Amino acid sequence: MLDQANNFHRNIKLVRQIGRSIPFLDVFIENNSGTLKTSVYHKEAAEPYVVAFGSDHHSHVFRNTVDTSITRAVRYSTTLAQFEEEIRQMKLRFLYNWYPPRYIDWRLSTLFSKYLSKNPILRTLNTSDGFDY
Repeated sequence: MLDQANNFHRNIKLVRQIGRSIPFLDVFIENNSGTLKTSVYHKEAAEPYVVAFGSDHHSHVFRNTVDTSITRAVRYSTTLAQFEEEIRQMKLRFLYNWYPPRYIDWRLSTLFSKYLSKNPILRTLNTSDGFDY
């Protein structure tokens, strides 16, 4: 079946891989004694470039770029430590592309305040146990 899928299109190739962890698209999936853990996957050869803040794009492009990175971190991180590491890497990536630190923090607080107002249970997230819940 895998051979048939690989013959479908010359630019799409699937690889057989057996193990406890696997990258799939933007997600890194790990089987830890029967418990699946996920985190954001970054290809080793990937460059740290996103749309430069000083470029001639509409403001919604910059906003969407940051919001998408934050949303990806929230959705794919199984633990609070993974989430915090992804946010740290995200901030460095955006600083590298000339995003002002205040802009990054503003997008973080705006996005989270939107979710916090809808979900009062999220206000109690102080530990990794709460993050798991």
